Amino acid sequence: MAKRKNEAGEFPGLLALMRRGIDFGNLFVDTAASLCDETQNDRICGSWIAREGNRGLLIRKQGTGYTALLCDTSRCYKQIERELYVVFRRGRLTVLADDGSPGSEQFCYDSHTGLLRAGTLGLFEAEDEVLRRAACETDFNRFPYDEI
Repeated sequence: MAKRKNEAGEFPGLLALMRRGIDFGNLFVDTAASLCDETQNDRICGSWIAREGNRGLLIRKQGTGYTALLCDTSRCYKQIERELYVVFRRGRLTVLADDGSPGSEQFCYDSHTGLLRAGTLGLFEAEDEVLRRAACETDFNRFPYDEI
């Protein structure tokens, strides 16, 4: 009987340890999920070229969010048209309004196509992919080697 009471007395302590373990496990899973989301979102960083026009988008990480510079590339030089701040909230990359509140525009990166839909700004393609495709389309065999 004394042994049974002793085991019952240990139960609350064991239950508290179990709860603490579950809390640590949940904290670990939440942290891992957050890091996974951040890693996926960091793929939008870099230089992007609009598919339908003479615009470029330069995105870099800044603090917990991202800064995006929309540039007009129709001239010899890039001219900044607009600066945007993008944050990851509620599972979405949202552009902040001028007052800091979440705006209606959202960024969406499609890893299968490599395209970035930047809200109402349009569809963008990574600059390195555009340059790689242009290099592959250039026909270097049309000139003899001694003329190059």
